[in-house]
Amino acid sequence: MGYKLTPLAVWGYVVAVTIVQVLLVSYQSLSSSVLNPVIIVLAFSQGAIIVMFGLQIWYEKPFIILAVASVFFTALAITLALGSIAH
Repeated sequence: MGYKLTPLAVWGYVVAVTIVQVLLVSYQSLSSSVLNPVIIVLAFSQGAIIVMFGLQIWYEKPFIILAVASVFFTALAITLALGSIAH
């Protein structure tokens, strides 16, 4: 890939998403059924970018990135499905 991911870019993304999460949680009029999936997706995206950068997965071949993304979205789907079953 031609794009070079820097530690500063990862840090900036994590800080920006954390600020968005804090603002969403502090906004009291959102219902938890809307807010929880949004927070989960944002948290998973933070974790994914940290893992991709920290384990150097970002620079791997597209097949490996596709495999990691498949595991991520499968885990996300299971989490959301289990959350909807509990209600």
